[in-house]
Amino acid sequence: MTYNSERAITVGAIQVLIHTTHRTHPTVTVSRQGDIIVRGPNTTTDAEATALVERRRPWIYRQLTHLAETTPDDPLKELAPGSQFDVLEQPHQPAHHPR
Repeated sequence: MTYNSERAITVGAIQVLIHTTHRTHPTVTVSRQGDIIVRGPNTTTDAEATALVERRRPWIYRQLTHLAETTPDDPLKELAPGSQFDVLEQPHQPAHHPR
């Protein structure tokens, strides 16, 4: 998605990204990486974004807690050539593709 403007502000101790577009209403989301993002119309001010984050603070903390509880400690796995791994709880071994 292309944003008309992107900027970052700090609300309390929280870093917040503001993305503006042609939206009509501001919303706040928490990305899978834990970023707090306010998306709103081009006229969204820092004060409006701050007020939205303050109102949604309990929800934001629940989302961040959920991410912390459900995100694996080491999500990246490196597969050695020919190694087996599970897909939908079924063993799978990739086909060897010569280069």
